[in-house]
This record gives sequence, structure tokens and C-alpha cells, in this order.
Amino acid sequence: LGVGLALSGRDGAADGAPVAQPTPAEEVLGDARLDPVVQDGTLARAEMRREPDGELRLEVRVPAVPDAEDGYLEVWMRDEAASRMISLGTVSTQDAVLTVPEGVRLGEYPVVDVSHEHFDGDPTHSGTSLWVGEMVRRS
Repeated sequence: LGVGLALSGRDGAADGAPVAQPTPAEEVLGDARLDPVVQDGTLARAEMRREPDGELRLEVRVPAVPDAEDGYLEVWMRDEAASRMISLGTVSTQDAVLTVPEGVRLGEYPVVDVSHEHFDGDPTHSGTSLWVGEMVRRS
């Protein structure tokens, strides 16, 4: 039957309709174990993916988020010395997916940093990191 369908040019759908082709899967580029900066803290995790549309996305899982009146969490990619940082956005739930801007070179910004920020109008890092870890590339 399969040979007959192949020779007839049909794609194997019972009603003659085209069979959907599989879409390209996302590619996991790396992951990070985010160690708590405070000693009694719980680990967080991050995973870098290339989506089928080519976009890089960072999925972050944190054990808790602050109450709204206490501020918010912000996710950064930074160099190892913390001298260059890129804000990816805020985290308002324990799981967040953030888009990495096009042109960011992961080798130059290998560290994921989750900071506690306050509603003070200052767009820079507060200096209060809650979780930090280096992205480990998958082969």
C-alpha cells in the first residue's frame, strides 16, 4: 500500500488531503543552575532555546516572586565580571519566558542574574541579586 501511494504521488492521507509536515522543533542551546545569593535560598533554573522562528528565548523558573508592594524580579544576562549587563525583562510569576534581543552574543553574556528591583524609576540593576548562574552550552 505504501509503495502504491508513493508511486501514485499521494501523500498517504485517507481522504486525499495533504498530510501536515512536522514543524522544526525548538533547540535547547544551554541551561543554567541559578544559585541563591542568600545562604538559605532555593535554586532557580534557566534554559536558553532557539525557537523554530529563529528567536532566542530564555525560560526562567524561580522558586518565588515578591509581593507587588515589595518590588519585582528582573532577569539580566551579563558578563562574568558583572561589568556589562542586558536586561531581558521582568518576572511576575514563577515561570517566565523572555526574548533575547537579536545580536546578543551568548559567549559575551554567559551569566544569568535575577535581581530584586524596586519601583524607583531607576532602570539599572539594583545591586541585589537573588539568583546567579552561568549558562552551560549543550552540544
